[in-house]
Amino acid sequence: MDKPLFKWTSFLQRILKISLRITLMFFMFIFTANALAVEVTIQALQANKRVEISSWLEQKGDVAPGEQLDLYIKVATDHWFSGGTFISAFDIPNTLVMRRKKLANNYTERRNGQTWSIQEWQLSLYPQASGEYQVPAIPVTLHVVDKPGQNVSGTLLTQPLRFTVALPTAQMTSDRQWVSAPVLTLEQSWSIEPGSPLNVGDAITRTITMSGEDTTAMLFADIPMARSDKLQSYQGAGSVKDSQNRGDFYATKTWEQTYIVQTNGEIVLPEVSVLWWNTQLKQFTELQISSASWQVSHTPQSFIKAYAWAGLLIVICSFGLFKLSVSMFNLYQRESLPTSVLFFMANISGKQSLVNKYIYRHRFETSDKYQLRDDGRVLKEAHQADNKLTKITEQWLSSQYSKREQAITWLQNTRVWRTRADK
Repeated sequence: MDKPLFKWTSFLQRILKISLRITLMFFMFIFTANALAVEVTIQALQANKRVEISSWLEQKGDVAPGEQLDLYIKVATDHWFSGGTFISAFDIPNTLVMRRKKLANNYTERRNGQTWSIQEWQLSLYPQASGEYQVPAIPVTLHVVDKPGQNVSGTLLTQPLRFTVALPTAQMTSDRQWVSAPVLTLEQSWSIEPGSPLNVGDAITRTITMSGEDTTAMLFADIPMARSDKLQSYQGAGSVKDSQNRGDFYATKTWEQTYIVQTNGEIVLPEVSVLWWNTQLKQFTELQISSASWQVSHTPQSFIKAYAWAGLLIVICSFGLFKLSVSMFNLYQRESLPTSVLFFMANISGKQSLVNKYIYRHRFETSDKYQLRDDGRVLKEAHQADNKLTKITEQWLSSQYSKREQAITWLQNTRVWRTRADK
């Protein structure tokens, strides 16, 4: 009875030992496989030509400052990508680097009967000055499948690249700004059509739009506002937009310029010009939008505001003239004015008796040789003046001179009388 039991016990022990050995061998196999898997790197896959990375510049002839230059980075694997590809940031002096196309161009191709997965990335370079440039080695992080269930991640470097930028024409100088693009347009619109009547206080909004292809709106120089004493200007928010569609890049920038009219008359907003280097035709062109003008009229409020000071000045001057006229009249009535002034006032008013009176008064004041008696006759001293002066006096007394002739004779003979008196 004990022998069969012993046989079964031995048999079970053997089975248990064999199971333990098989389990141990299985775990050893898994451990060894994992250890081998850890040793696989992205550099090893590249060395075995199972992963590839390349880069190049798509250059169409000479490159001008500001012209778009496309940089392509291509990565490929003999299986497929298990995660996203990351291109590290890099810097090129005097160059604007942009990744305007956010997604890669993914496709496959057959190589020696095997399907390869490929990603192609596009970046845009905008060099800002002439000279020699170098694109550095760019780190690119990849996630690929080595074999089913085994992913490999790592970073590879692109090869450095070089390119040259030169001024294509002598018209492009460092002190001038231009846009380099194959297509560029410049347009404008007005909130109030040119030539329409305006009133002081009205606002005019000028909207200027610049659009181009294969360029970026970041490179569009600001358009200055018009300056005028007749206008108060404000720069609006505007808009800046870069877009892409099926591999083509577009740029649009809008300026909103608002002008508030401050006074009447004609206002003119000048033309605007932009220099453009046509990268397709290799031509230097100047784009222009026309000027515009309006006639501005006053409103009652603006007229009062504009000429209030003039009205106040007129009132002050009128009041001053009135006061002066009153004072002069009072002095004239009292004969307190200079004899010359009294003479001309009497001459203008046609009062011949007063004219004669002021003639003799003036003659007496200047030479002390003539004076008028109460009966109006002339007294002659022994040493009287010459016959010419006597004749002049007699002609005045006989009213042979007109008003104009009396005034002219007065002016002409005043110097003669004074000269005689001095002698």
